[in-house]
Amino acid sequence: MDELVDGGVVVVSDRSRHAISAVVAPRSGGFLVKQGITAQPDSAASLAREARFYRSMYQQNGEEMLQFLPAFHRFDEFRGLLVIEYVSDAENLKVFYERTGSFPVELGRHLGLALATLHFKTNFGRLAEDEPFLSAAPWILSLHKQIKNMPYGVSGANSQLSDILAGHGSLARAFDELYETWPSTVLIHGDMKWENCLVSLRSSVEIEPIVKLIDWETASYGDRCWDVGSLFQSFMGAWVFAVSTTQDIHIGRSLPSEENQLDILRPAIRAFWRGYIDTAQLTGAQADEFLTRSMRYAAVRLVQTVYEHNVGSNAMIPALISTLQLALNILANPEGAIASLLKMSSEHAND
Repeated sequence: MDELVDGGVVVVSDRSRHAISAVVAPRSGGFLVKQGITAQPDSAASLAREARFYRSMYQQNGEEMLQFLPAFHRFDEFRGLLVIEYVSDAENLKVFYERTGSFPVELGRHLGLALATLHFKTNFGRLAEDEPFLSAAPWILSLHKQIKNMPYGVSGANSQLSDILAGHGSLARAFDELYETWPSTVLIHGDMKWENCLVSLRSSVEIEPIVKLIDWETASYGDRCWDVGSLFQSFMGAWVFAVSTTQDIHIGRSLPSEENQLDILRPAIRAFWRGYIDTAQLTGAQADEFLTRSMRYAAVRLVQTVYEHNVGSNAMIPALISTLQLALNILANPEGAIASLLKMSSEHAND
């Protein structure tokens, strides 16, 4: 209360799927308050799902996992309010990379460690049937069948995307295979990306970076490889968006080279993978199969990025054409993509 009187509390508001207010008390930590938006039908369900995730994690797990999550304080279901820790002195990975132009290897390793700890070391399991966790395959895996009937209509850019997808039967077959083999046995984040990873690098190189995984409203039972592939997509998306837009780019042409940008990211990608498989204790053929499936999902998430950026646009911009071309290349030869993009071969996937 003294901090309220002394002006030690700052309220910062933001709005996305939920109304989000960060209430920051610098001398005693802060709170992130998320409130459902009445006008959005799925908002309350998403907020409840995230709240159940945090509550269950804090009831059933110890410090090893909880160090990678913001602290859970309270969920008021009647008022639709979720209160969790406001992680001060942290920024999401996208902001960090755009600000620094770098991605430290140790940060990549800790990102892999955090995600694998969630996937393999948490005491979560199947909850009661009334728990709000989904188990269906991601909607993007059936996009090629329903893009013309999406609820918000089809923009000119996504009409162009639909025509491209229709002309690539191999993509439809790859999507169908991933859809039909989607498992629903373990808890995953469901929307892993740089924006949902908070990081804080300490001043001393001897102190490990802090990594917090946030925004769990899409938590579901599914395929661990989806989360790994989604983070691969963030790395590769940052690279492909750096491809020059001044060149004549269209589907079917090789992507222009921006090797310097990829050189910056490749060591961190490899460190992320190493941190993940070391924590998960994946080796040999199991690690190879996991990596290949994750790369296929990375391509799917690249297509999702194109679709989401296309909403409301009349035509696809060059950066999105490059992104789609990269996705098609990966789906056509995921092992080749691992070798050319990550500079690994399947037999060295866990080197």
